[in-house]
Amino acid sequence: MSENFGTKETKEVITLVAAIAGFVYSEIQGDGLDLSDVGKLFLDSEFQVKIADALSGVSLVSDELADLDTLETFDVARFVLDAAENVVSSARNAA
Repeated sequence: MSENFGTKETKEVITLVAAIAGFVYSEIQGDGLDLSDVGKLFLDSEFQVKIADALSGVSLVSDELADLDTLETFDVARFVLDAAENVVSSARNAA
């Protein structure tokens, strides 16, 4: 792995995006998505941690991506696939 930046901040942003995608999908499948649901999401303590983690280092994501070596590229790609798989799996289980 690269010594300069790593992938921590990138993975935190991916985690946040996956959490939002999963939430939106589950709300749409339930009673629909409305403004009160968004408020409920932002009041959730787990989601607040994900937001804080992702936003605290979001400015480093472009540097991390520019600095990826081959192993880090595959690691981030696997992380994205796993996150997407978790969203789809959760959606299937909720249906």
